[in-house]
Amino acid sequence: MAEDLSQFSMRDLFRIEAEGQTQALTLGLLALEQDSRRADQLKACMRAAHSLKGAARIVEIHPAVTIAHAMEDAADYGFATGQSTLDWSVLKRNRDAYVENLNAIYERGLNGNGVRIVRGEARFAGHKTVAVDGVQYTAEHIVIATGGHPIMPD
Repeated sequence: MAEDLSQFSMRDLFRIEAEGQTQALTLGLLALEQDSRRADQLKACMRAAHSLKGAARIVEIHPAVTIAHAMEDAADYGFATGQSTLDWSVLKRNRDAYVENLNAIYERGLNGNGVRIVRGEARFAGHKTVAVDGVQYTAEHIVIATGGHPIMPD
């Protein structure tokens, strides 16, 4: 006979589901730690992550959705299922494309809101004034977005 779950809230039901799925994830990850070639265990973990993501989405627990989605996307970033390998070129290529896409989204958002983007080396030069490559700009609101470039240590 089926259990009557009608007295439980959606969050209560999520908690029950999450307990089962996290147990499946824990057991699967422990098995993979012992033998990373266990494709069956990896698939079980992916199913548990997918189930958690769906349940978390229903009750709007966004961090759980994000984590589960990242697990599902691991193969897109060079992690091979059923193997202990990482394809660095795939990871780098997809990471670079992701960052480039984010930058384009941010730039479109800024431009769409009337923000003028000035690229170059900047420093504050006075009240409501910034100097960029020797040219001064004055505005009510100024943001200097710092950037960096990776270097290979000696």
